[in-house]
Amino acid sequence: MEKECRTYSQALDFICQPLLNCKFSTPLAAFRKIFPSTEYIIIIKRGNSLAIIQSDYLEVEREIREIVRLCEKAGSYFHNDLIIRCKADELSLHCENKAQRVLISLSESSLVSIDSKHFILENDCIVLVPDADTGWSPLQTDIAYNMLSIFNRTGKMEQTGNRLSFLSMNTGSELSKHITKGRITADDRRYPDKTKCIEVRNQAAIITFFQTRVLGHREGTDGNSLQVLMPIMDYANHHWLGSIYKSHNSEEAIALSIVNRQPIENSTECFAFYNPMDSFDTYLNYEPIRKLF
Repeated sequence: MEKECRTYSQALDFICQPLLNCKFSTPLAAFRKIFPSTEYIIIIKRGNSLAIIQSDYLEVEREIREIVRLCEKAGSYFHNDLIIRCKADELSLHCENKAQRVLISLSESSLVSIDSKHFILENDCIVLVPDADTGWSPLQTDIAYNMLSIFNRTGKMEQTGNRLSFLSMNTGSELSKHITKGRITADDRRYPDKTKCIEVRNQAAIITFFQTRVLGHREGTDGNSLQVLMPIMDYANHHWLGSIYKSHNSEEAIALSIVNRQPIENSTECFAFYNPMDSFDTYLNYEPIRKLF
């Protein structure tokens, strides 16, 4: 049986109503009883667009859904076949269709400019400094707070802090020399000297976190480049054969777009190409280097 539900509560009513029979206080209580695994697949229909969200965390699903709604309100586009997935705190994009078509297009007004000095760490959560002059519109503010909440719920800052292994290295040490040996010119300025100072570590974690998530985006005609977060598009993981980020000129309603690229065989995951990276970049900013065969 199929039924078009335009709101989350309508979907819950439709799914749970036959089983209510006064045994549960609300449709949501029945829903949780029926699906104890806490994995939710919600399909939200608005006009001609569909956003499929798969999450093992209901609160994250709600926040992703809200980001999609806000971005669409701002003129962004999400392909009907796009699947937004949160599994075991890992965010990713998927598509059952292999056709290389536009997957996500983001409008200028849905991009969120970022300056790391506006944020602090509290209990491994990234928090906006009170009264920070971000320059966000009300819509961008709502997008940003939902994005930050998802990052915190999925432990992204804790993961970033745990992999700041460069803080344990002395500049010029044998280890750092070995790691940078593959470069034409070793660049020891990419990481600070060994320190256990928590303020320095927190600052390094925030800077590293945003460096791995923002895109330098040219806005308007004045040539100023802003570092921006890309709602939903940010969930595409890196692959050297992934989609490039296509930047559109200032006269177009759409600012950035990616296409459907699935370079891994027998996988539906969609990847983006961040930028050229060697092992040193990977070591500093992403997961530990692994040798794969």
